[in-house]
Amino acid sequence: MSKDKAKLTEERILQCAQAEFLKKGFAGASMRSIAQQAGMTTGAIYRYFPDKNSLFEALVDPVIAGFKQKLEAAANQQTAHLNTQQILPEYADTEQMLNLFIGYIYEHFEAFDLLVNSSAGSSRADYVDALITLDVNMTRSYLEEMTTLSLPLPDHLTRYLPLLIEQSYRQLLEVVVSRMTREESQHYLELLMPFLYAGWSTVLKGDHHE
Repeated sequence: MSKDKAKLTEERILQCAQAEFLKKGFAGASMRSIAQQAGMTTGAIYRYFPDKNSLFEALVDPVIAGFKQKLEAAANQQTAHLNTQQILPEYADTEQMLNLFIGYIYEHFEAFDLLVNSSAGSSRADYVDALITLDVNMTRSYLEEMTTLSLPLPDHLTRYLPLLIEQSYRQLLEVVVSRMTREESQHYLELLMPFLYAGWSTVLKGDHHE
C-alpha cells in the first residue's frame, strides 16, 4: 500500500472513530463499529491502531499539546509584564487572551467535546483535572513573582488557589459541556469575562472587606 493511500485510510479511520466516540462516548464505542463505518475489517484497523485508546489519543493529543502551548505562552507573557503598578493585565488584554483560548476551542471543538464530555474510561479521562493542575502551577509561579516584587498576597490564597482555578475552568468549559454554538459562546463570554476579571482582581488586589 502506498504512503498516500495508507494516510487516507488512517484519516478515514480517525473520522469514523471521532463520530463513534462523540455518539457513544469512549466507553460505549467499539472497534468493530468503527471498522464497519470505515468499510474495513476489525483486523485491518488493528494494523493502524493497536487499540481503541490509541485511536482516542490520536484524535485529542495534538489539540491537548496546542492548548497547553497557548496557556504557557500567555502565562509567561503575564509574568514578564508583572510590575508593582499593574498586578493584573488590563481588562482588554485579558479579554483578548480569553477570546484566543475560546477561538482555539472552537477551531477544535470536536476534540474538546471528546475530552470534556466523552473521555470516561480513556487514558485522557483526567484531562480537565490535568488542565487545572497545569494552571495552578503556572499561577503559583505568578504569585512567586509577586512575592519577589514585594507585592502583598491575600491570606490563605495558596491553600485555596486550586479551588478558585477549578471554578474558573468549570465556568469556561461550560461552552463545551453545554455544546454552545459559537454565537452562544460569545453571549456567554460577555457575561463571564467581567465576572471572572472582577473576581480575580478583588482577590489579588485585596479590594474586599475584612
